Amino acid sequence: TLMAFGFDKQAKLFHMLSSSLYSNKLGSVLRELSSNGRDARVEAGRPDEPFYIIGPTYENPELVVKDNGVGLTKERAKKTILMYLGSSKDQSADFIGGWGIGSKSPFAYAKNYTVICVKDGMLVEFACWKDEKGMPRDAVIREEKTAAPNGVEMRMPVDASDIRKCNNTIREYMEWTNYTVVATINGENVARREASEYVKTDAYTIKLYEEGEGSVRLVYGGASYKVEDCIDERYELLERWEALKEAIDKNVDVAIVVDTPGAVDFNMNREELEQTERSQSFVNTLVSYMLEVADAQRLTYEDSIDQIRANGKESNLASVEQAIAAALTRKNNVD
Repeated sequence: TLMAFGFDKQAKLFHMLSSSLYSNKLGSVLRELSSNGRDARVEAGRPDEPFYIIGPTYENPELVVKDNGVGLTKERAKKTILMYLGSSKDQSADFIGGWGIGSKSPFAYAKNYTVICVKDGMLVEFACWKDEKGMPRDAVIREEKTAAPNGVEMRMPVDASDIRKCNNTIREYMEWTNYTVVATINGENVARREASEYVKTDAYTIKLYEEGEGSVRLVYGGASYKVEDCIDERYELLERWEALKEAIDKNVDVAIVVDTPGAVDFNMNREELEQTERSQSFVNTLVSYMLEVADAQRLTYEDSIDQIRANGKESNLASVEQAIAAALTRKNNVD
């Protein structure tokens, strides 16, 4: 027989899928809502157009993430972003997520939040809150005609004590994200950090950021993940990873943007890479390849950057191997 969930334990299950699921609550809310914002642009056929992030202020202490994508009717909203495990994205590799919990991530931090949906001239605003038993509730508080474009806007209250932390989380997101996004903090735009050089392969794109700290991160779904989360000490990869870290200039950050859906696995909360065979194989191949190339070329950092710049933003060097070696080799000559 099928094992059932205890009806009287639903509040506990909801807690597991919200508050207990995320350790970095503000960071997770920002990541999940941003992924939804970008997916809305993909669904609308305009993936390169921006979605918007507005940081909280003391006058208006709300985190706002909104898009001008396809929008949602009241009926579709009830079946997707307002329903746990309700998702329209689990049948396609073009979208991030698919678990049907990301759009409810504000409950991990706040007791209530607001969702505004616009679709074909109709605006519907939902209030979402936890009731006295800790269960999620929603209700329509506004429904009217509008001239606003299609889209979805999520508004989550932020405690005054967390406003600075939330805005710093937005700044860090903008440091690494590969999404097209317009972020505003205290009325000022926060520009996305642009790579100084990059090299594209079939499976991933390697980007370099000047004035960095020697960090190496995987970037997937707009968010960044520490590569070392997938380094298992039982494998030789740990030694190779340490060697690669030594080979990278300490004033440069490196982002490996994963372009292939399903190349790596993530934990259900998407806060870190999951140490599956697939993830470890991907990281192992990546690190080994970068090391072999860097060791083979041993070019100085200054000469390599000048050489890549001479060929424009997208390197026209003789091979991807040369470009990666040029970008990753330490700032010293080998005698």
